[in-house]
Amino acid sequence: MKTKKLYFHLKKIKGKSLLNINLYFGNTGLQAISNGLIKKKHIELIKKSFNYYLKKTAIIYLRVNCNQIKTKKPNDSRMGSGKGELDEYVAQIKKGTILFEINLLPNPLIIKYLKFLSYKLPFKTRIIYKKND
Repeated sequence: MKTKKLYFHLKKIKGKSLLNINLYFGNTGLQAISNGLIKKKHIELIKKSFNYYLKKTAIIYLRVNCNQIKTKKPNDSRMGSGKGELDEYVAQIKKGTILFEINLLPNPLIIKYLKFLSYKLPFKTRIIYKKND
């Protein structure tokens, strides 16, 4: 049985996002349905796959920024001796946060691209569209 003290230093991401929940720049976007962490490598994957799938037909607006640093100690090190070295950059994603927007009307190519990205990300997402008023 795991005790509560094992997870003392991990912060749980709770609640919904109150900011960054509407489309401002584009017509189509990807929104997080669950809480989680997004790493720098996931953002690089979004940029590279965007260039591969859509080339110069659209503009992508990233709405998340990796602003936290995770540290990690080497496996061989003994207990103590301070905090570990920098390991990776991450961003906390709350439920309802828009990850990025695309400035192009929805078509089968964009939907295919967004579904591809939703499988690669470590939390659940959905495709959203701008409402025409």
